[in-house]
Amino acid sequence: MKNPNGYGSVTRLSGNRRRPYMVRTGMVYDKRTGQTKRPVLGFYCTEREALAALAEYNRSPYELSESISFEEVYRLWIERSGFSGETVKAYNCAFRACSELHKRAVTSLRTSDHQRVLDRYPEKSRSFLSHIKAVFRGVSSYAMGCDLPVSDCSRFAHIRECTASRGIHRPFTEKEIQSLWQEEPSVLRDTILILIYSGWRCRELLETCTVDAKRQLMHGGMKTKAGKGRTVPVHPRIAPLLEKYGNGFPISYSALRRGMREHYGHLPHDTRHTFISRLQTAGADHVCIERLAGHSSRGVTDRVYTHKDINELRKAVNKLK
Repeated sequence: MKNPNGYGSVTRLSGNRRRPYMVRTGMVYDKRTGQTKRPVLGFYCTEREALAALAEYNRSPYELSESISFEEVYRLWIERSGFSGETVKAYNCAFRACSELHKRAVTSLRTSDHQRVLDRYPEKSRSFLSHIKAVFRGVSSYAMGCDLPVSDCSRFAHIRECTASRGIHRPFTEKEIQSLWQEEPSVLRDTILILIYSGWRCRELLETCTVDAKRQLMHGGMKTKAGKGRTVPVHPRIAPLLEKYGNGFPISYSALRRGMREHYGHLPHDTRHTFISRLQTAGADHVCIERLAGHSSRGVTDRVYTHKDINELRKAVNKLK
């Protein structure tokens, strides 16, 4: 059925997109230029979500005041974005880092304001700073779509060279690993060893991982398509530790991070670097390493035609000393 005049439209964009359905409003008058235009309301994963968003807009159009704050626009953008839970969590973390802008009118922000926030965190990773910039772009785009006098000046802000770039992660040495085995057992020590011998991301292990003790397998994963719902064989050395804790670890990510920094001089992600580095040194097949780590395969052949079953993955894991 055709929509009424001025109602807006839903268009499916070409290509392989995660959110292919674009929603435009009806014609609106731009007071600044004296012209009419059709602002983009948002992008959605399914046609049903797109139609629902368009219907909601027409029930209560987004007429925003020019004094609306950065924080208020951010909340509206996230609420109507359709992002996954992990993406929202990452953007919320980046948003908190922009606290000095929260109460500012979004129409008053300039490139210098965005740049000042980015420059405030030279010790943060490039990935974290990229999330902050993505928040700037998202808020600006949403505000422009609501016909506010905002330009996307955030695109001119740039991420300077930061201290937390490549090289920050340092794998555990074989001597450090042996020292861990000789230590008195504790939740911190046991969790580190499990991470070193399994390659899980810390939050994956603490929040999503389940253990099949009978088949000696670990299930879980998060963050990427290749990482979600993956299966990793249990290395014999950590089987007793996993049996000890079952499907729950009585330690939080913050406590793990703090304990690793204070007692071992390492970051949580160092364990993942250790796992991958040791497998490479042991001569494990690169496709097996990608499957175990939850990385996307690099080539079409590896991604489409190469299949590795659990037995092959188990052989790769058991190459670790």
